[in-house]
Amino acid sequence: MPSRLVWTPQPVQAAIKKRLQSAADDMGRAMVNDVKSHMTGGGAGGSGLLVGRRKGGTSEKTPSRPGQPPQVQTGRLRDSIGYTYSPDGPNRGAIKGQAHQEDAIYKPKTVDDSVVLTVGTNVPYSYFLEHGTRKLQMRPFLRPMLERFKRVLVDYITNAK
Repeated sequence: MPSRLVWTPQPVQAAIKKRLQSAADDMGRAMVNDVKSHMTGGGAGGSGLLVGRRKGGTSEKTPSRPGQPPQVQTGRLRDSIGYTYSPDGPNRGAIKGQAHQEDAIYKPKTVDDSVVLTVGTNVPYSYFLEHGTRKLQMRPFLRPMLERFKRVLVDYITNAK
């Protein structure tokens, strides 16, 4: 009597998707923490790096050097950096502190069930800091994180258990 094997891919696909979403969540959280840890300075309340005193006793803040991540001035940019993923991640990245609600990133749109991780911010001036302008040299904060995480992402995916 012949044996018959019936394979239904749905449980396997569901398990793979769950693992990918877990990986996206882990990596998103790690990437956001990495970006924020490289931003130096004060934070909420504009307590950036004090470098001297002006006339009248007000403090001066030193901007970051070109090519370095931006110096924290108010905390809005740092607090707005978040992550989300599709298809089943949160609709908007989590924000806190000095960030405005519209600063949160939106869930990426996909045409299939791909798991797409997005890390970033919607703060209007973030693009100019990341890429620079004619008058402002770039102070990248997202691209260096991606460079640092390239090997980590590959290792994480290839060694997933």
